[in-house]
Amino acid sequence: MNTREKLSVATGDCLKPLASSPGWRTEPLEAVGVDPKIGKAGAVRNYVVALCGEFKTPGRGRFSEESLREIQKLWPRAGLPVHAQHGNFLDDGLLAYLGRAIDPVQSKAIRVDADGSRQFVPAIRATLMFDPAARVTPGGNLIEYFSQRVESDSGSLSSSLELNVDCALETDSRGRSLRDEAGNTLPPVWTPTKLWASDFVSVGDAVDNLLGLTANTNEGLRFLRQAERKQQVANLAAEDLEDRQWRNAERKKRAARLAPFDASRDPEIVRRQMNARQRLWSLTQGVVATNLNGQRPTSAEVVTVRNSLHKIPFGLRHELFKRDAKVEIIDAARTIDHPSYRGQPKSLAGFATGRLAIVNARHIANTPLTALHEYGHLVDNCLGLSGTVAWQYTFGNGSEDDAAELFAESFAAYFHGPKTRNGLSGVIRRYFAGLEKHFVSKPIADAVA
Repeated sequence: MNTREKLSVATGDCLKPLASSPGWRTEPLEAVGVDPKIGKAGAVRNYVVALCGEFKTPGRGRFSEESLREIQKLWPRAGLPVHAQHGNFLDDGLLAYLGRAIDPVQSKAIRVDADGSRQFVPAIRATLMFDPAARVTPGGNLIEYFSQRVESDSGSLSSSLELNVDCALETDSRGRSLRDEAGNTLPPVWTPTKLWASDFVSVGDAVDNLLGLTANTNEGLRFLRQAERKQQVANLAAEDLEDRQWRNAERKKRAARLAPFDASRDPEIVRRQMNARQRLWSLTQGVVATNLNGQRPTSAEVVTVRNSLHKIPFGLRHELFKRDAKVEIIDAARTIDHPSYRGQPKSLAGFATGRLAIVNARHIANTPLTALHEYGHLVDNCLGLSGTVAWQYTFGNGSEDDAAELFAESFAAYFHGPKTRNGLSGVIRRYFAGLEKHFVSKPIADAVA
């Protein structure tokens, strides 16, 4: 059916915490609440327009994540009108106009259940830009009233959408209506087809807080960030599980490749032979000698660099090899003469940019960790480690460039040998121990044929 509804949906009820897709983010929550400095008359930034989940009135309906995305798509370019309360047959809201809501974003918000538990659920947020005319209404200065109300007690307010919707019950593959854990038929999903207004109301059909936080804004923001960090940790755990499953599958493939060998041969001998072939092959992968200004590094210099890089776990080097990472060895008076130099920190011994690392063999005699240091930058660039929670916790106390340099220096010290490794802090050693464990036994599917 298609019907025009007035629905308070600031915080839709959910039967249980929702496993939302990655698009629902918390960035807008850095700016939530009243901001008198923007627009012609101030604004209420990122108030909650709609939440994913079941409405409070039993059986009335619910919004899915797709419903919320549809709200964002239908949002008018000029903004959605906002009034103080819904209009009715006695008052159409003409004198209660507050302004227009603009910039709808996919976000998340807190819902507090009757038992006091809190849930972190997908939401659509928007910013109300107050209209200057709302200061001189017959009912008084509505801008000042609602600004103070939001700042003093946002939990006493909510928002309510006025919209047209299509309602449909969700069914399984056999055409049967979906049911909740208690066996009750799930309410129909509302798919918006037209948006008319997003009004401020006192109590709605599914309301906790206009800003989607708790009564204490700072405490609510802390909860949101904690929930986001927990989600990031859960994502890392899922990636780790997927990686372990991949390693197990690769071990089975390797065992299948060994099966055709003569049964009388010792499996341990076969394993050692394959490992020896892998080590020999790995000495040259992704490491090349390059002419620069008519000079080319000697064979001894190339072997020195390759032996230094050979201290890195084979699985890690092969992972970068698959990602087209390359180490170029040059012999030049000035490293910055290399055509790939783009203003990186000036160093006689080398530099790294993107998937390429340059090592100047002429200047590494007094800096034996240079090759490992530049390879550390390659690892960070290719694997995107700087975007993970563990990396930020271990190296992210300073600026972005300082953190990247600290990672590269620590990478070189850890893999160079026990003496330099023991000079690192315990937190950094544990980080690289985990990285080494991840790659040290990672099999190579078809690297050696």
